[in-house]
Amino acid sequence: MCRRLVLGLTMLLAACSNGGSSSNNVPNVPVLPWGSFRHDGANSALGASIGSNGGNVAVIAFAPDPMTGVVPIPTSTAAVDLNGNIFLGTTQGLFSFDRNGGFRWQFRKCFCPINIPCPYPNGIPIGPIRSSPNVTPGSTIVFGSDPVPGSTDPFDAGAVFAIQDIKQGAPRGSVPGCYWGFRPPDHTHEYRVRSSPSTLVNALDLSLQSVFFADSDGVLRALNPDGTIRWEIQASNAEITSSPALDFSGNIYITTPDGVLTVATVNGIPTWTASVGVPPTTTQPPDPDRDLLTSPLIGTNAYLVGEGGDLLARVPSGQERWVYVPTNAIVGSPTLILLTFGVQAFTAVDVVVTAVDADTNVYAIRDSTGEPMSVQQCSGGTQQNCTMDSCAPTGGTCISNRCTDASGTLGCRTDSCLPNNGTCTVIPTFGTQPIALGQTVSTSPVMSADAFVVFGTDDGLVCARAVNGDVPGAWNAILDLPGCVDLDSKKDEPAISSPAIGPNGQIYVSTKSGLYIIQ
Repeated sequence: MCRRLVLGLTMLLAACSNGGSSSNNVPNVPVLPWGSFRHDGANSALGASIGSNGGNVAVIAFAPDPMTGVVPIPTSTAAVDLNGNIFLGTTQGLFSFDRNGGFRWQFRKCFCPINIPCPYPNGIPIGPIRSSPNVTPGSTIVFGSDPVPGSTDPFDAGAVFAIQDIKQGAPRGSVPGCYWGFRPPDHTHEYRVRSSPSTLVNALDLSLQSVFFADSDGVLRALNPDGTIRWEIQASNAEITSSPALDFSGNIYITTPDGVLTVATVNGIPTWTASVGVPPTTTQPPDPDRDLLTSPLIGTNAYLVGEGGDLLARVPSGQERWVYVPTNAIVGSPTLILLTFGVQAFTAVDVVVTAVDADTNVYAIRDSTGEPMSVQQCSGGTQQNCTMDSCAPTGGTCISNRCTDASGTLGCRTDSCLPNNGTCTVIPTFGTQPIALGQTVSTSPVMSADAFVVFGTDDGLVCARAVNGDVPGAWNAILDLPGCVDLDSKKDEPAISSPAIGPNGQIYVSTKSGLYIIQ
């Protein structure tokens, strides 16, 4: 099956990834391999190609803290910067590793400022980090935290932090400098941030320009580069754990626990809301540390998971575009890709929105129709797109540019598989049966540039599958389940993070035992 991205989608993701000072400057901003929870500001979850990934598993295991003896446990999705450095939230602060898995630093307390006044001269302690870090092209890292466990002191509440990564070649033992730590003025010791921040940077110098996130107060906030409040919107009366998404115009989208999609301008002016319903929890029984709200996805429209686990599309004005009701409730957040594929006798180019349910069924929905994508492939095992004989619907065959049926229609097209003695046929998509029978899923899938959907399971597998059933070449016979890699057969621990795709198609997934790298 031919898989290719169209330039328009690449431009769309560049425009939405970490932003810029204006729409004219945005394309100059580098797009990181995996800069945030869902890759970019649009929450596209679209990363590099993985077709050459060999399915080899390595693990970065965490040693006990020398001061406390406590072993850090990963609690976020990894982020990857332009140099391939990895950033991961844990129960013991933020860690960074180089592209080969070598330790770079651990960040546990914010001794601000680098260059601004700071009300906490003794440093701000950092609790567990379930807000996935956002890394900008300028190497600023923004993330949220939980309160310090067991403390009732408001000083130990959660916060949003902005820190600056160390420079390449910095002396061993160097740690990032902290710009600021933000908490609302009236915060209590229970204040926390599990929403993964979105950021905008200045296109000229890549400095941090804006930070957008939601919090346990149910407030959608925008912060200035110095960590002061730019604006606030009371979007809900309950904690918001979804991550905001940004569109072409800088509008911010957020889903709330009462089942509402809220949209505001970059200046903090609410524009519209839509009732979409509350998706089911992703773990059974519900786990408050893992059941974060699904996040909206922005492409040509807004896509999200709503009531009953249905997949929804809303046009930019808020009107319903379509609703797709899956066989089972979708878990996690959706992803998208722009594909070229055959539809009967014609070639279509369409945005395809993908999602996974708890039983590992994967759905590929066409944006133009709201219906599942069909897959056409040549018979005889030829893996490619194809188009059918344009006379077939009326019972004829195209010979010498004329249909052989009674109409004798001129200007027809023959089956594109005929030169190879094949026939163009429709085959089942990966949405017709579970990818990994007997497995369950609790986290969000991602998409590779060569159109593989990638997700982790609750038994410690990571699976990748294309719409036509293909798997990455080296993954074909790793397990009895083609296209699935076992992170650790002795532990079978659930994937507690969505996958992240790094340079050269490396895949990063966390369990409580560490950060696993598939390469």
